[in-house]
Amino acid sequence: MARKRRGRGEGSIYELEDGRWVGAASLGKDRRGKRRRAKVYGRTKKEVQEKLRQVQTNSIAGLNVEAGTLTVAEYLNRWLDTTAARSVRNGTLTRYEQLVRLRIVPHIGSVRLAKLTPSHVEQFFTDLAKAGVKL
Repeated sequence: MARKRRGRGEGSIYELEDGRWVGAASLGKDRRGKRRRAKVYGRTKKEVQEKLRQVQTNSIAGLNVEAGTLTVAEYLNRWLDTTAARSVRNGTLTRYEQLVRLRIVPHIGSVRLAKLTPSHVEQFFTDLAKAGVKL
């Protein structure tokens, strides 16, 4: 039976000697023109295929591959400096900065973006309600 070739840009998946599976894919180039690559590991080939597909989807959607190491606080500060600064008025930007600094960062700012779950957000809203903050 002939092996099926993966399509262009899909990356590669292979098994290591210890039985783990590895998936690697090119994610284009960064701002400096350097090639970005992602590697994912898993116990099964299917698990690696899913992880690799997720990394590629996030890359296409504009989510950073470094989301695994990026905290909520770092992400929000980057968002304030880039996206929000270009799309809202100065007064709105100032208010966004206050909300991020005073409300969000003390509660969930240290959580890694990749590990952020709905329960983190629910707990955040519960804490705000207990503090008397109107939502």
